[in-house]
Amino acid sequence: LQPNVLMTDLQNKGDFGALMALAEELKTYPFGDVWEEYCRVCGKPADGVWYPAIVDYEKEILSKRGN
Repeated sequence: LQPNVLMTDLQNKGDFGALMALAEELKTYPFGDVWEEYCRVCGKPADGVWYPAIVDYEKEILSKRGN
């Protein structure tokens, strides 16, 4: 039931952040529909949508910060 092909692809690309996020989302699958509705009611991004927003934030905001 896991998206093994996607997980293998992420691992082979070295995108371990996305792999970890997906693995965490898989933990909520038994009650995922309830969580998705909660996110919708609260106006928050649901599983599978929030990680790209994090990547964009890292590229646009965090990359501009000095060391």
